[in-house]
Amino acid sequence: MAGDLFRVFGTISLARFRTGTPAKFRPPARALFTRVLIGTLVSGPLLFASQRAGAAPTRLMLDLASQRPGSVTTLTVDPGVLALMVVNRVPGAAYSHSILRRTSVIKGFDDQWPTLGPPKTAPAGLIADPCDTAMVRLLKDVNSAKTEDQIGAIRSSWRRRLANGKCPTGVQSQFASMLDSVSTLSLEATIRAGEEVIVTISREDKSHDVSFTWTWKFDTKPRGTWLTTYGVALVPKRDERYSLRPSSVAGEFAITPSERRRGEFHYLPSLFFTWLPERRALQDWSVGPTAGFGAQTQTFAVYVGLSALYNMNVAVSVGGSFSLATRLSDKYRSGGTVRENLTDDQLHRKTVLPTWYCSVTFRLGKSPFQSSDSGQAGAAKDKGGAH
Repeated sequence: MAGDLFRVFGTISLARFRTGTPAKFRPPARALFTRVLIGTLVSGPLLFASQRAGAAPTRLMLDLASQRPGSVTTLTVDPGVLALMVVNRVPGAAYSHSILRRTSVIKGFDDQWPTLGPPKTAPAGLIADPCDTAMVRLLKDVNSAKTEDQIGAIRSSWRRRLANGKCPTGVQSQFASMLDSVSTLSLEATIRAGEEVIVTISREDKSHDVSFTWTWKFDTKPRGTWLTTYGVALVPKRDERYSLRPSSVAGEFAITPSERRRGEFHYLPSLFFTWLPERRALQDWSVGPTAGFGAQTQTFAVYVGLSALYNMNVAVSVGGSFSLATRLSDKYRSGGTVRENLTDDQLHRKTVLPTWYCSVTFRLGKSPFQSSDSGQAGAAKDKGGAH
């Protein structure tokens, strides 16, 4: 949606500029650029927000039989909702669980697990049905299980055992539902980028006065990274210079505006820091917020805008800027007169004014603005420190 908004905005602006409208009614290039810049700044946040919607939950199985008690398993997952299934619990055992996030803890609680009914036995003198016999043995094994390994073995073999007993599909489905109800637990947790979620499952064995604990840690990849790029920024000049000319009164000088040249720019060597989210790191093109600064003799500028990165190495950026400009000193006014011939520094003042900028930058191994002498001095220092 954000991309469509930007395309429509830009298309309307370009269409109005390119049609057969008389030249005096056509918007100047600066107005056209302002429209495109506003469209970019408006569509950027909408584009970021649209990419976060519609994420499906991540489904994971926590197997108590395959992981040894007391061990910790760490998994890296994507940010979002975690749908966790705890399997191979011992029926009737006292379990508790907790889900710990970086800033909050969901306290564990004891669940009263249902147990399967006593196994049915065939009346004396009757020949037991093979399916009934297989079912009775399975129920007996489930009720007598004391460890998660035993439940895991039952869960991996019950289908084969019931099939050997020639149990119909409906009976197998009923047993599967009963086994899931007493040996599994569904949990849900939400993890954000940069967070860690710790899931702990505990079982107390009161007969031996011991407890068993299983722990899983879920973390995410870094939310993103800051990329440093170097290049040149184009910043409009906003100087207003004045000069002194002899007036009609002897000994007085008139303060006269100098001719302003429109379309003049500063070309500033600049340094930019651009945020690259992890989810867009592998894309050819990615858009991210950027900030930076540039400087040259007697001028500087700071930038805030959006950068379009191509494979993390080339960036084109547009946005707003605050740059140094020359204006008439507050002591004087345009068209006024003075009785002394002032220097340029006395007549003018420096101030910081808002404007726009655009830039092209590159991701390099080191700053191209660093002198070779300082690099050689640093290398010599490192070499000297090695002895």
